[in-house]
Amino acid sequence: MERARRSGKPVALLMMDLDHFKTFNDTWGHEFGNKTLSHVARLIQTTVRRLDVPCRYGGEEFALILPDTTLHAAITLADRLRGIIAGTPLYSEDTEVHVTSSVGVDVHAAGDRDDDEGFVRRTDAWLLQAKAGGRNKVCHPAEVSATHVSADERDLLLG
Repeated sequence: MERARRSGKPVALLMMDLDHFKTFNDTWGHEFGNKTLSHVARLIQTTVRRLDVPCRYGGEEFALILPDTTLHAAITLADRLRGIIAGTPLYSEDTEVHVTSSVGVDVHAAGDRDDDEGFVRRTDAWLLQAKAGGRNKVCHPAEVSATHVSADERDLLLG
């Protein structure tokens, strides 16, 4: 966030939770749960850029810090990653097991006043909305179009 303040470039945060993870441990055992976490971590690592910072946030939750990333780019990555995870099954003996994830996305831009804890809370609220809304989805603030021109601006531009 300090880098975003200095550079004026946004930093995005993704908070990701594996859906119904307790079921994995209860059904296939804790070792399979660990295998699932490793599997998802590898998928994340091979999907993000080298400058991004993916980390396990706790339990079955991951956080991804994306420097110099707009909200639109972060949403695109989050949805792509969600799809990769859902589309890459694991196997327990003869059973194909699919993992889904819920993701919250937000951006801290230059001039934003919240601190790191506030930014995390804000992004986590989007994650909770994704889970409450049915899981296996990405939730985020509404995107503001960079190409939007108000009626007044259009009148001035076009005479």
